Amino acid sequence: MLTLYHSRAGRGERPPDLASARLPANVAWLDLLNPVPDETAFVARATGLHVPTIDELSEIESSSRLRHQNGAIYLSAPLVYRAESDQPLTTPVGFLLTRERLITVRFEELTSFNTFINRDLSDESDPLTSGAVFAGLIDAIADRLADILESIASELDTLSHRLFRNPVTERPSAGARKRRSADHSATRRAQWRPRLEDPR
Repeated sequence: MLTLYHSRAGRGERPPDLASARLPANVAWLDLLNPVPDETAFVARATGLHVPTIDELSEIESSSRLRHQNGAIYLSAPLVYRAESDQPLTTPVGFLLTRERLITVRFEELTSFNTFINRDLSDESDPLTSGAVFAGLIDAIADRLADILESIASELDTLSHRLFRNPVTERPSAGARKRRSADHSATRRAQWRPRLEDPR
């Protein structure tokens, strides 16, 4: 699916005729989601830029991840999707940035993209530029990754409690209670000792 976002973006629109190579001058962002060949060919003809395939975006060499070609910056990165499921996956995403427009190529629905579109793109928003859209998407992606990391940290914390701490229902033995009481007393003495020995 190809969606065009004009400088006054709203929620974007589909191109009326893929057979035409003309692209409105005020289009700031072209978003390709799991594109069909006709959509990829239209973007290539209309912009004069090479639209990378999923195989090209999946390359792991650093020279393939970021490069400058024909006046455009090409960036690719794997992003997480289905993060809330039992089997989160990654999918390659491509960014082609020029002074006039941004082209994104992705093959899965991504929460970060939807968040950016629903939060930042409206009829009342400031006029869009390719750089502003790129910065907004990167910010939304960073926020999404932070949310995922926080969720993972919470799950790991819960798991560590289950693995390494006694269950609440398990009553400690008399010996364990005595050792715990001795440890607490030693800790209190250590905390107060500097104050008692302070000559001031």
